[in-house]
Amino acid sequence: EDPSSETPMRPNQTFKHLTDLGFRPFRRTTVIWAKRMAASFEVHTPQGPQWGQAGDYWCVGLHNQQWVSPAAEFERTYTPL
Repeated sequence: EDPSSETPMRPNQTFKHLTDLGFRPFRRTTVIWAKRMAASFEVHTPQGPQWGQAGDYWCVGLHNQQWVSPAAEFERTYTPL
């Protein structure tokens, strides 16, 4: 099955794994998964590593792309489902 057809209402193994790790779904224009991090962290992206500070969000898109979003920007832009 095509993973891009999955939604938070039809979780696949990746979504279950993200939920188990404390990630929650959020919506901007599409659904993403995100977790507010308690400590500084590093996310590996195709463009190279990104670093987040405590309180920033680790974001995961539907195609498993990952990025860091500063807390103020994330909370202004995304709505929890």
